Amino acid sequence: MGKYDFPSHDMLVTMNKSQLATLANRMRSVIISSTAKNGGHLASNLGMVEATIALHRVFDAEHDHLVFDVGHQCYAHKLLTGRADGFSSLRSYGGMSGFPSPLESGSDPFYAGHCGASLSAALGLSEYDKMTGSDAFTVAVIGDAAFSNGMVFEAMNNCVGRGLNLIILLNDNTMSIDKSVGGLSSHLKKMRTDTAYFAFKHSMKAMLGRVPVVGRGLKDRTRNAKDRVRRALLGDSIFESMGLDYLGPVDGHDEARLEAVLREAKLRDRICVVHMVTEKGKGFPLAETSPERYHSVGAFDPSVGVKPSAAPTFSSVFGSEMCSIAARDDKLVAITAAMCDGTGLTEFHGRYPERFFDVGIEEEHAVAFSGGLGVAGLHPVFAVYSTFLQRTYDQVFHDVALQRARTVLAIDRAGLVGGDGVTHQGIYDVSMLSSIPGISIYSPDSFAELRESLDEAVSLDALTAVRYPRGGEPEYDRSVYHPICGDAAVAADYGVAPCLTVITYGRITAEASHAAEALSARGTAVRIIRLKKIYPVDAQALLPELRGEALYLLEEGIESGGVGEKLAAALLTALSVRGGRVPRTVVHAVHDRFVPHGDVPSLFRELGFDSVSLEHRFAAVLGENIADGERLAGTESISGGETDGADADAPSVTGKEVD
Repeated sequence: MGKYDFPSHDMLVTMNKSQLATLANRMRSVIISSTAKNGGHLASNLGMVEATIALHRVFDAEHDHLVFDVGHQCYAHKLLTGRADGFSSLRSYGGMSGFPSPLESGSDPFYAGHCGASLSAALGLSEYDKMTGSDAFTVAVIGDAAFSNGMVFEAMNNCVGRGLNLIILLNDNTMSIDKSVGGLSSHLKKMRTDTAYFAFKHSMKAMLGRVPVVGRGLKDRTRNAKDRVRRALLGDSIFESMGLDYLGPVDGHDEARLEAVLREAKLRDRICVVHMVTEKGKGFPLAETSPERYHSVGAFDPSVGVKPSAAPTFSSVFGSEMCSIAARDDKLVAITAAMCDGTGLTEFHGRYPERFFDVGIEEEHAVAFSGGLGVAGLHPVFAVYSTFLQRTYDQVFHDVALQRARTVLAIDRAGLVGGDGVTHQGIYDVSMLSSIPGISIYSPDSFAELRESLDEAVSLDALTAVRYPRGGEPEYDRSVYHPICGDAAVAADYGVAPCLTVITYGRITAEASHAAEALSARGTAVRIIRLKKIYPVDAQALLPELRGEALYLLEEGIESGGVGEKLAAALLTALSVRGGRVPRTVVHAVHDRFVPHGDVPSLFRELGFDSVSLEHRFAAVLGENIADGERLAGTESISGGETDGADADAPSVTGKEVD
């Protein structure tokens, strides 16, 4: 069997114990090498190898449904479902997704990327099978940290009495991205560490197994008795209290034992939870020792391991500034949803443990909790990735904004994030948050501006958001920019008498600036305005700053409801009311599509956000031609013309040419 040759289901079920052990080692080797090359989620996938083999021996992914929660533990599943040949392209542009993807394989019934949804989706799939008479089984694979998510409990509440072929496989590795926290984590710890029941269980099984002829039948008939003994020693599990069957805990790295338990679960007459215990990072000593560091990694040398970078990032600068503010503001508190290290709060946690709250993977709770802290008089800052903030719209609206609760949303990974792809792109938060009454949104593009924006946000007695990208600050000459609109924005003229004004914000300003420099060198002058506070924007204050015959609004986010669309409408309305010439206007943002995975430079080129594409687009707006400068897909144009003043209708922001 070759390096990228992995068995089908039919082959897998014929393999013996030795062959399965060899297979597990080969799978780990491929996972490590591909992740080291392209980056990805390493530790969680290494912990799922034997469990995935057991799942694929008991279930047929072409007939049954395997639904992975979050999805970043699906690498072994991909190897066993015909995708081994493309595995070396994992997370690369145009390559294989790092998460389940129905576009890749029918063995992935559901996209995943956020936690908590798998059981709800599995219920839907299983109900369909019941309605159509299918004997297929559905398995929802959920980690212990994800199990604390409220959506899982909502789904469990709908599991009782359904008569479905549904199994819930609880992967208990005691970890989220950081250590699991909370009451459920403590409950699971008790279930997996209490030895009294397991000593009784194994002695009873051995004794009955020695009884000739009737021993097997006796073992089957004592199952209920064993359940009663377990409840007496351990108490009811939370799952049994909710009306579900429960089996376990079982060693998730003992393939044969887990396989036997899964087969037993298939025989149960109601939905069953199989509780397995795994080790995150299994088989790679560096990841076993430091599972947090190897949860999600960039490219690295497996012989050396992941080496922390000394270069500052927006996340690390945020964490440092939080410590600085905390030293002078004893009301400042920090909240994270299982992302202490990822959001840069490790130092804050160490220095101010009494003012640090890790609530687990419970973003909705985190926002409402922040609202309560704010109403009580504290100064809460909730640090969260943009993609995970999407889950909290209702809480931001009802439990913070409506309460007028002083709260800062520190939004990490804003903009395109690269390898994690379609489920993680941070391009929706501006559209979502700018619909909330009373919010102020800042989008710094440098470390200095992040510190400034965070300091200002914390000082305000209101709901504010500060959003910033992953990684380091973009490089371009900021010295040519000067403050305008009372320091809410900055502007720079590339050339004399600009004929085009570009309004943008955040890190994409670097690409716009490089494009403007190139045009200026060819004799076409451009003004760039970079917004620091991106919402609300005073359109009237911006009007005197516009230059030239055309206006270009550039945004690394979705067009619908974004700053570009809102600002275009406000500016064109104001201009039409004044009378005179309304400039030709273009809104360039992500238009009505999902953005795939890949490195950020490749995604910028695909979306026309790179400096070369922008140079072509800026010239095209002015009617100039550049070689290969035809208009690229994604530029949405609004054209203006002469108006009659106050009685004229403003051009509508439709994304189409308007005469």
